[in-house]
Amino acid sequence: VDSLAELGRLLADVELSCSCCLQHFTEPVRLASCSHSFCRPCIAAYCRGRQRATCPLCREGFELKDLRPNRELAALVSLVCFVFQLLK
Repeated sequence: VDSLAELGRLLADVELSCSCCLQHFTEPVRLASCSHSFCRPCIAAYCRGRQRATCPLCREGFELKDLRPNRELAALVSLVCFVFQLLK
């Protein structure tokens, strides 16, 4: 990468949005059953009141207790936000 602006363009293409809220991930978690990631508050709200928790994208069943923090995704979101702040 030759410049910060080029890095910004590359990072802009990375999918860093939760498919539930369409915002940058906050507290991203990965579903163990299918590996899809969502914001923890989004997936908890999505499952509230449902008899069976299923992935909003593929409908694979999962247990809320099996949600795992997606630390790599959280770090990437932080990095991208930092780079975009530098580009302003």
